[in-house]
Amino acid sequence: MTRGLQGAVLLLVLIPLAVAAGPRVTDDSGREVALSDPPERLISLAPHLTELLYSLGLGDRLVGVSAYSDYPSDARSLPRVGGHDRFDQERILALDPDLVVAWKSGTDRALVDRLEALGIPVLVLSFSDMQSIPDALETLGRMTGTSGVAGRQARAFRERLTALTNRYQTPPRIRVFYQVWSSPLITVAGDQYIQDVIRRCGGRNLFSELDGATATVTREAVLDRQPQLIVTAAKEGGEPLAEWRTLGGTPAVQYDQLAVLPPDTLARPSLRVLEGMERVCRRIEAARQAMTATGE
Repeated sequence: MTRGLQGAVLLLVLIPLAVAAGPRVTDDSGREVALSDPPERLISLAPHLTELLYSLGLGDRLVGVSAYSDYPSDARSLPRVGGHDRFDQERILALDPDLVVAWKSGTDRALVDRLEALGIPVLVLSFSDMQSIPDALETLGRMTGTSGVAGRQARAFRERLTALTNRYQTPPRIRVFYQVWSSPLITVAGDQYIQDVIRRCGGRNLFSELDGATATVTREAVLDRQPQLIVTAAKEGGEPLAEWRTLGGTPAVQYDQLAVLPPDTLARPSLRVLEGMERVCRRIEAARQAMTATGE
């Protein structure tokens, strides 16, 4: 065998070994994602993924983020690559990422397939319950060479999650309607981390039996199920739950148990979601006390 041929054979052997030695995980879409080295150029396709990457100290590796990535404040100055309804593939390619991090529920699978076909690795993460948040942190840690930080933060998250669950998950359970959007009327279904928040806080999501992350429902269906607490997440200003007061006919309205909570700590499955969870727990506990006092 000639020296040149020996070199070519050695190269063919070493390339797979180099990839095998780098980070490798099975993501939440069931695909194996492998890199030769921890990525130096990251793109995030959801605001909560941007937050999680920053929490691992990876802000300096982010070269692009999705629309509405506004936390921490440094993220506001990063290049935008579009939003969940329309990502700019050409913009993503121009930023030359080593890894794109995508949200399973908020990223078109066709985009993921196109990026992979062009040689760009994509890590897809899902957030169907509260445990999936520290799980995602650990997956990101393995892929980015930050497992130590990820492990510490994941442990702290799980400990606080357990403490909140133990404190608030007490009977009787309160019937909760969570309004995601008013027109059409959208609520959380069974495959959703907010459904898990409600359960852990001692509530019962009115539509937990429905498949998927969210579902469109009718006002009549909500009234029929007699919620004892109605919750939404919205910025200050306006009255997103005013219609329910007009309709009346529910214990939530009768006993003034309508709650508008800050959106950023509840509508995003990041480390800050525990702050939102505690607010939900307190409102469920207040509703329980109101119902108990009135014999409802």
